[in-house]
Amino acid sequence: MGTTDDYIRRCDDVIARGDASEANCLAEEIVSAFTPAIPRISSYRGSTLSGHGPHTVANLQALRGKLRVYRDQEEETTYGRFGVTALTENIHRLEDSLLSRLPKDEMKSIVDEIDRTYVDVVKGYVNGLSGWGLGPSELTQENCAAQVSMRVNKLKAYRDFEIRKQLVAAVQGDCCQCQPAGQQLQRS
Repeated sequence: MGTTDDYIRRCDDVIARGDASEANCLAEEIVSAFTPAIPRISSYRGSTLSGHGPHTVANLQALRGKLRVYRDQEEETTYGRFGVTALTENIHRLEDSLLSRLPKDEMKSIVDEIDRTYVDVVKGYVNGLSGWGLGPSELTQENCAAQVSMRVNKLKAYRDFEIRKQLVAAVQGDCCQCQPAGQQLQRS
């Protein structure tokens, strides 16, 4: 998880607690840290946040939304050209479901859908995973965060593997283009 995801998680924690003082401090930190990267981070819905408080929990929720949009745009720029956008979106669905502290039924639905999507695509995807209704290894509210994090890590590793494959193929393709079409290398 990157810096932006860390800030999103911290926002969720502070928003869940409803602590105005913490919200103010975190909002100031976010505005300060992301002002160069996110144009008009301190402006939203006709209101403006200065780098200085007092910022409310509602302000922090608005900043959290801007961080999510920024994260999604950055990852689309990074991963979109490799054709792994759907994979990245599913990673975000899992991460966001964790951060949002969804009820068990909603989490189950997301996990089931993603598991069904990748079980036959990603080699070893099920290794170490617990599922819903599987007896002693059942995915419960207590072990849910660890299990969802494991799924996120597996999907990120798979995404990185797919990108590396494409980069290697591109480099090898560039090298092969040095040879005229149809010409084979001769062994001496």
